[in-house]
Amino acid sequence: MLETSRLRAIRELPLAKSEYGIEDFERLTPAERIGLSEPKVYITSGDKQKLEVTMAVAILANSGKNRESIIQTFLKQFNLNAELYGKENPRGIFLKFPPDTAKENVVKDVIYCILGVNQENRVYFFADVKNYMNLLSGACKETVSQVERQRKEFPLEHPEEFPGLGETLDEIIKYSRVEAIDIFKKGKIPPMFSGIGRTTNKEQLLLAEALSMIVPALNGRQNVAQIARERRKPVDVARSLLTNRNTSPLAPPMFALVNERLKKGN
Repeated sequence: MLETSRLRAIRELPLAKSEYGIEDFERLTPAERIGLSEPKVYITSGDKQKLEVTMAVAILANSGKNRESIIQTFLKQFNLNAELYGKENPRGIFLKFPPDTAKENVVKDVIYCILGVNQENRVYFFADVKNYMNLLSGACKETVSQVERQRKEFPLEHPEEFPGLGETLDEIIKYSRVEAIDIFKKGKIPPMFSGIGRTTNKEQLLLAEALSMIVPALNGRQNVAQIARERRKPVDVARSLLTNRNTSPLAPPMFALVNERLKKGN
């Protein structure tokens, strides 16, 4: 069974190093470079509040004297640059430059956003640059959306990088003949880790949890109540995934198959 962030939460994460360099970025896996990992360390705000972050976020936050090279490395990875957008520069971040005193903070805010840090935490732990968001280009905003999609699709396309996930997907494919990437509706794949999700819903299902519920539904061995009880989830959460057409993230062919196979009764 894949370890979830709920299990991780019982462990104390270490404090991030005071300074990171390019060599730390180069050690990141492809998944980590798009913010797809559990938090590995924590950083602190001026009033000592803690924020658990991925290594990619920590490297940018604590880049110190290496900040310029690390910012450029992140921008290059996302095929962006901190210049004006235009016909000659279709990957520019800005429609218009912010004041010089704010430009670096805006660029870093863009990278934090791409890496999945929500606005509330960006403002509280890094810098409040909300007033400059209207200066960002369409290319910049599309990159944010594109990387968010990549974070959701990556585990289904590369399950070997997440222990336990491949076996669950193999079972689903065996019972359904549906490819992994086609299990969920486009844009509705549950997040792999809770830190990646943008919702505050405490009952949000993570990807591994959702997949583990689909297996007994497909093999017809359990009903919705049994599936929920075995996974210590409210039955409404299981219904929302498996049987409620209006809320289920399952793609229509998978939803139909699940409801055809699901064991009936209480």
